[in-house]
Amino acid sequence: MFSHALEEAAQKHIEGRKCMKELKFKEAVVLLEEALQIRSMYVDVPPFVCIVDIATLHLDIGRALQALNLGDAMNHFTQAWSMFRDYLGCDHPLTQDAHQECILIAARRSQYSVSAVAA
Repeated sequence: MFSHALEEAAQKHIEGRKCMKELKFKEAVVLLEEALQIRSMYVDVPPFVCIVDIATLHLDIGRALQALNLGDAMNHFTQAWSMFRDYLGCDHPLTQDAHQECILIAARRSQYSVSAVAA
């Protein structure tokens, strides 16, 4: 049972990434969130791999959301960064990627805040 569900989550993740490449961000978010929901139900199968999968989904959802909602994107990037940091360590490339995304979103959000105040 769980094997089929994990395959379904993996397929939705692949389809979501494809939508991102095609700039179909809303569709990508839906597919990636469905994959995250399925994958989260099987957090103990196997636990380490699952945590990395879930963190990767958060990272991808954040990337898809950048074009739609910076606040929601930041939430997913922060979740990915926290999970990668806790399970892979601070020096791992995935941890650093997620941290860099957090920094970039924070910079974009502050830029928009300054622009709004200036206008």
